[in-house]
Amino acid sequence: MIDRDATNPQVEALIGRLGTGRRYAEYDLDEAERRMAVRQAARSRCSNPSCALAPPPTTAFSRPQWTRPALDGQYALEQAWWDLKAICTLVVGATDAAPVLEHFIQAHYADGPGARILACLLHLTGDRDGARWWWQFAAGAGDNTAGYCLLLDHVRRGELHDARFWGRQLTSSGFAPEQWGSRSDAPVVVEDLPDRVSPHITKKYHPALGRIPLPELSLVPALQELASADASTH
Repeated sequence: MIDRDATNPQVEALIGRLGTGRRYAEYDLDEAERRMAVRQAARSRCSNPSCALAPPPTTAFSRPQWTRPALDGQYALEQAWWDLKAICTLVVGATDAAPVLEHFIQAHYADGPGARILACLLHLTGDRDGARWWWQFAAGAGDNTAGYCLLLDHVRRGELHDARFWGRQLTSSGFAPEQWGSRSDAPVVVEDLPDRVSPHITKKYHPALGRIPLPELSLVPALQELASADASTH
């Protein structure tokens, strides 16, 4: 339930720490991703019309090379789409993800690494705006991985000006996505992930920013369960 009248000091305190704002409110991301899937299907020479809306072949996801932060602004939309999914699964599947998220919640949403984990969970459940909000917060707090997620998110939305901004920031800080390993090692997202995560998210309303997803402490054991399920498949 969204409380549209309540004021939340914690949320107010976080707003000023966002790294960037939403500059493309009218951009139709769903339509852009549909076009991307159609192009991928065409390159795969798919003869079945229904496959135009299906994920690309696994080979597109298993290439080990990450999108580089500095490419003179020359980024590949489709690779960024898959790289963002890959790094998000690696972030939420990290061995310390649950305790870091627990600290984040207990500290009243006040640290970058926990915000990055929450953002990646939100992205994998389809809450793109919520994910971007928390990536911006985490990047504003100095989390380079969140900045990399923002770079990829801007590229896949076609927002290359903002992507270049984060590319420069990451290059100057010496960030390398390889610190998360190979993108081909990213775990598979379970189909019922939204059902496992959404019940543990409360959305607060802010008059300027809209709905802000805030995690409840019950999300921590849910994340531990997801990590255990992933470990059992390897």
